[in-house]
Amino acid sequence: MKNTKTKQNHLEEADALFLPLTNDYVFTEVMKNPFILQGFLSDVLRIPIVDIESIQVMDRYLGRGFKEGKLGILDVRVDVKDVGNIDIELQMLRYEDWKNRSIFYTSKMLTDTVRKGDDYLQCRKIISISILGFDLCEDTDYFYSSFHIREDGRHTLYNDLLEFHIIELCKLDCIPREEHRKLHKWSRLLNTKSEEERRSMEKDPYIEEVKKELERLSNDPKRRLEYEAREDALRDYMTQMESFKREGRAEGRAEGKAEGKEEVVMNALELGLSTQQIHTITGISVERIEELKSRYSFLR
Repeated sequence: MKNTKTKQNHLEEADALFLPLTNDYVFTEVMKNPFILQGFLSDVLRIPIVDIESIQVMDRYLGRGFKEGKLGILDVRVDVKDVGNIDIELQMLRYEDWKNRSIFYTSKMLTDTVRKGDDYLQCRKIISISILGFDLCEDTDYFYSSFHIREDGRHTLYNDLLEFHIIELCKLDCIPREEHRKLHKWSRLLNTKSEEERRSMEKDPYIEEVKKELERLSNDPKRRLEYEAREDALRDYMTQMESFKREGRAEGRAEGKAEGKEEVVMNALELGLSTQQIHTITGISVERIEELKSRYSFLR
């Protein structure tokens, strides 16, 4: 009985310290580890580890501190010699315009690889990897999809400058193809909901390194506080959104209660929602949202 209680206490303790990899801050901190990043990219892109060298990591989340920091989308920018520039995006909240956003980001990255005076042969390959907590590809129940620019009938590759990889965490119940088994294991690792679930996963060097990195993160009070603050901010945002749904659109348009709603608008802008999306959710006029957006851009 004593051993059972001790084991239970350990499990409860572990879950109390559990850091989900679907949290943007946790994800970026873990992906700063070159060994982990190397293994992840090898399994997503299906290229040998030895071909992934000279990794330069640049994460773009806005480190402005706690609730004022960027939420929702996390960009991990990676430049890999002889592979290309890679954009890893983690997004758990649904974005109806995600395809447009990913194309915009990759196009911007592509133009940034060419400087004034360069010829177009200087363009670097851009690879987009989206890890999503919602259903994006409606024509399949499979968890992984990849897209290239090909001719419609002959399926000939136009060129390989743009490449898109989509991982949908809501579809992990599928049986992975042999060539995607390692990627499926990474995806399950990212989607674990408890420490016990994470510990029960089949071991390999990369998963063990992820666990070590998470332990270091959990034992660092400052970094753990950052994680908790981001979780709180996201939770506040979701609570406010639910409140608006209950109040209804009509009350959402009432300017007399605009002050609280303006805070939600600012949070929504941090999350990257469009003016129309914010208007639909809150009922605040498009003009007022645009005004707040201008203020937000200035502060940023």
